[in-house]
Parts: sequence; C-alpha cells; structure tokens
Amino acid sequence: MSSRIQRKSSATRFETRDLIIWGVMALLCIGGGWWWLQNMERKWQPTLNALEEYRKHPMLAAQRLATLNGYHVKEFEHFSLEAVDKAGRGSLIMSNNDGIMNGEQRDALLAWVAQGNTLITFPQIRYQVDPDPSAEKMREEVNKTLKGDPRDPLTEETEALFEPSGRRIDNNMQDPIGEYLGVYTYNPKLARIASAQATLPKPETENQAASASQISPQNDEYDGYDDEDEWEDEINASVPVTSNEGNPQASADYPDQQLDLVPTLANNQSFVRLPHTGRGLIVSRGPLRLVGFKRGQTPLYQADDGTSLRVYQVGKGKIVVMPQNIFTHHSLQREDNAQLLLDLLSLTPDGKQLTIIKNLKAMHWPELVWKYFSLAVLSLGLLIILWAWRKARRFGAILPEPNLERRSLLEHIDASARWAWTTAIGRQNMLDAARAACKESLRRRAPELLRLNTTEQIHELASQSGLDAQALANAWLDSAAAHPLQFTKQIQLLQRLRAHYER
Repeated sequence: MSSRIQRKSSATRFETRDLIIWGVMALLCIGGGWWWLQNMERKWQPTLNALEEYRKHPMLAAQRLATLNGYHVKEFEHFSLEAVDKAGRGSLIMSNNDGIMNGEQRDALLAWVAQGNTLITFPQIRYQVDPDPSAEKMREEVNKTLKGDPRDPLTEETEALFEPSGRRIDNNMQDPIGEYLGVYTYNPKLARIASAQATLPKPETENQAASASQISPQNDEYDGYDDEDEWEDEINASVPVTSNEGNPQASADYPDQQLDLVPTLANNQSFVRLPHTGRGLIVSRGPLRLVGFKRGQTPLYQADDGTSLRVYQVGKGKIVVMPQNIFTHHSLQREDNAQLLLDLLSLTPDGKQLTIIKNLKAMHWPELVWKYFSLAVLSLGLLIILWAWRKARRFGAILPEPNLERRSLLEHIDASARWAWTTAIGRQNMLDAARAACKESLRRRAPELLRLNTTEQIHELASQSGLDAQALANAWLDSAAAHPLQFTKQIQLLQRLRAHYER
C-alpha cells in the first residue's frame, strides 16, 4: 500500500514538473513570436514630413489662427519702410529680430506704434552689460549655490556673464528698439537653479478700487500702472500659489474678485495675466531671459519679474517684448500660447490688421539697387548693348604682324609703278611685261598659236577668247597709249586673255 502511494506521489511530481516545463516553453514561444513580429516583420510607421509651405512660413499656424479670429494678415520677407507703411491699424510681429535696423526704420516703426498700434518684438541676445538688481540677486543665489568656489567652471562662466564690460554676441546686429526701451535678451545657462515655485502678483484692493473709480471708459486699461513705485510694490509683493480653502479672511477681503489658482509651474512654464483681459495664462518659457538696463524705461506690465514678458507704453500704442518667439510652428499649440497671441493682438481693439515680418536682415545691395533704381539699371544695360553693337562692326580678325622686309619690297614696287605710270618709257615697259606674261601663258597652254603669223594669231586669239579683234590687235601690237584710259584698256585686254588660257 505504501509503495503504491509513493509511486502515485512520484507521478504527481513528474506531472507538475512537466506542466511547468511545457508552460515555460509555451511562454518562450509566445514571447519569441511576439518579438519576431515586432522587430523582424515589416509594418507601417508614421513619419512626420514638414510641408514646403510650413518650412517657408514659420508662423503659418499663427496666421491661420489670426485669420479665423477675424484678422487680416500680411506677411513680408524683410523689414522695410514699405512694410511699416502697409501695416495699417493693428499689430506687427517681428518674427526674427536677428539683423540690422537703421535709425530711419526705427523712427518710422516707433511713430507707427505711437499712433495706437501694437508691436510684438523679441530683443537680440547680448551678454550682461548693465546688470539690474534682479541680476545681482541671481548672482548672489548662484554664488550661494556654488558656495563661491572660484575653481568651479560654472562660477567662472557666471562671472563672465555678469561682467559689466560685456559685449553684444554679434557686432553686426543692431537692435534700436531694444536700446530705446532699455531691454535685451540673454541666456543665463542657469536653469537648474531657477525656482519652480510660481508666484502671482499680490492684488492691491485699494489701488484697484481707486483706479477703477478714476479711470473713464475712454482711458486705457494700463493707466493704473503708470506710477513706478506702485508698479514695483505690485510686482515685488507676491504670495505663494496656494488655495484659499480654510482662510475665510482672504475670501472676505476680495468678495468680488476671483483669484486664479495656478498649480506649481515647471521651469519651462510662465504665468501671464494681462491687465486688459484679467485672465491668467500658462505659457511656454524657454532658456532665454529678458534683462533691463538700470536706466531703461519702466514697463506697464511684466511677467516673472520682467524676464518672460514686458509691455511698454509708447505714445498711444504698446510694445510687447518677449525673450523668444513662442508663436512659431508647434510652439503655438503648447500651453496657452495661442490664447496669449490673441490677447496681445487685442491690445489694439479697433485694429484687425496683423503684419508679420519674417526677417529683419537687410536686403543685399543688388536687391536694393534693383528695387529703387530698376529703370536706371535697364537704361544703362540698353546703352551698353548699343555701344557694344556699334563697336562690334568695326572689330575684326587680328592679322599677323607683316614681315618688314617684304613690306619694304612691296612699297618699293608700288613706288616704282607709280613713277613708271607717269613716263612713256615706263608705260611701254609695263605693257611689254603684260605681253610677255601673256605669251608665257600661251607657250604653256596653247603653243600652236605662237607658230601662226601675226594676222592669223590675232584672229585665232580673238575667236577663242571672245574679245574684239581690233582692240586685241591694238593691245598685242601697238605701242603703249599716252592716254590713261586707253592704256588701261590695253592692260585689261591682255589680263583677260591671259586669264582665259589660265583657267
């Protein structure tokens, strides 16, 4: 009985082990088949291909968004006075601010803004030139984080960043708008020490109530921010982003105002709340930061202590300054960037014209010459073609330099012939030479004619050559004529006779 139980338990153990082995093998086969299908078999995979229009127009999505919201969009390849003249009433975005802007263009652009329009621009990148208190605070924070180790490479990089004798990265670039406002862009390269805790400007109930009671409907929404001390108090007095739950006093202080409850923001996010809209937006924030000169203009509004966005008042219009363009390509769909663009465009409520400048780089001088002096260029080209055509008729193949000895001999023969022509003996010698040459040709071509007597010879020569017999006899037998015309006819008849037998 015990042996039977033992055999039964052994069989049970073998069956369990076999099941485990077969189960593991089945799992291996299934896993191997899945891996093969995932890695060895062909399958369709999506690929991102940018359209040609998308590559040529970085702000294509922004254009479509503005068009859907009732804006008439114009786009220019380069910034020019013509673009400012055609901007109309509305907003202008300087998509790429790398390049050159002269003083005339700056004055025209500022005059256009002062009429009540909005300019959205992105200052050029510089090293730190005139650090403001916020920059000094960042320096202290960096030194505290690095414990002031002078051997730390980041400490050296930070000191070079805040060096007062800094310079612009590209000396060929000019940013008159940034210099006019006293603001520029720089890359601190210190994102790892930036605080991720978002703060909101502390509401000033009394100031807002006083401003609301004094501002008329015709006044601008930013008039309450004109006082510099009030603005500094409103920006610097900030509270952590927390909820008002369990704090009835806070709710009682602001019964008619609903505070935006914003969660903790990441380093690549920023909180913006434009006064004329009152809504809080979370927008993208890149590695670049805005820095203002000590003597720069005071902004009407700024976000993140002025490092992410600033709004300046220029006449009746406004200039919006940001460190980088967050309205291009896919950046527009991140966070609330699209809504921020619409809010910035609404700074000019009665303007539905949006002008986009793709590039600030000045056109090359051939393009400028063709643009402003095309008629003069065409006229000059036509004159050059006419001059070349007239001169080409007088040009020809270049002959080789003649032999001086041969030239001297020819000149001597020519002079002798001119002298012989003037005397009777000379004319007779020339006529005898022509007769001798003609007889030499007959001796080689028709020797039988020379055996005939003179009368038969003249008759036969006249019949074969088709010449007049009387004139031929005069040239063959008579002396040289004294009259030039008759002498010339004698020579011509002998030459024609010789040519007849030389063919």
